[in-house]
Amino acid sequence: MSAGFLAAVEAMYERAAVNADMPDGLSDKIKACNATYVTRFGVRLRGRFFVGNG
Repeated sequence: MSAGFLAAVEAMYERAAVNADMPDGLSDKIKACNATYVTRFGVRLRGRFFVGNG
């Protein structure tokens, strides 16, 4: 993930969190990443089947 993309996502989150009615500290807990998910799927291209390897 590029640093520019991450910074943009964090800036959008901060803008949204300011407008949400949440108890103190909840925004920080939501923002903290505690899991990631990887999904792979195949693609057929020119008669061949490809699956990404991460």
